[in-house]
Amino acid sequence: MHGKKDIIKLHAKDKKQIVSYLAEGRRKEAIKLFTELSLKKTDLTPGHKIKLVELNQENRLGILKQVMIHTLENLFKKKPDEFFKTTYHYDWWAFPMHVPLEWNWPKRNYDASINLREAQTLLEDDEFVSAYLECITLYLEALKKHGWNDYPVRYARMIHSLSLFIKAASTVDQKGVIKEKTIYQRLSQKGEEIIDFAHTNLAEKYSDYSLFTKGMETLAQEIKKFKEFAEEQPRESNPLSYA
Repeated sequence: MHGKKDIIKLHAKDKKQIVSYLAEGRRKEAIKLFTELSLKKTDLTPGHKIKLVELNQENRLGILKQVMIHTLENLFKKKPDEFFKTTYHYDWWAFPMHVPLEWNWPKRNYDASINLREAQTLLEDDEFVSAYLECITLYLEALKKHGWNDYPVRYARMIHSLSLFIKAASTVDQKGVIKEKTIYQRLSQKGEEIIDFAHTNLAEKYSDYSLFTKGMETLAQEIKKFKEFAEEQPRESNPLSYA
């Protein structure tokens, strides 16, 4: 077992190795080592996580998943009565969404932005789906328990994110068949919970906030499509319902 001095030496050795990689033009190796060492820490700051996403753009989906799970395990679960507050920042990877270029948002938003095709790829990863749904569930449960936190931008981003993933789950294959029916159902059910909470706690107060209102419209449309799809399914062989 390493003592405190040994750990300091190990950290110094790791930093030296990263500097060495950079000096040798081995940027990918340096980023890989920096990322691995960073994710072993439990107290990463939002700035550190933003940097990880920025540096790992060649593996953007992979790093979004890793940072999401790190945040889920070390913030959401360890600080259940704190993580939902406005002092914490994690929207980019906990609720990844598509950010159009014309919005001209800060760069960190585009580093974490995903398109429909990338959302489809992420939904093929069971670990990602589980972590993503848990992030939404825990956040919504915290708001229900502690009350609305007056932070509409995060809720709006969550709405846009879920709309994108529901649409991704509804995509058919070459035979016209939806591959991930169960995921489609789970995401849509979560979407209805989000809309119900929003109608009660946000709708009137943020009726002029376009990121919220447009997100609500899109999410409602995607849920309507799911319900129509569910009604068309033979219930005895593939029951898709909200029961």
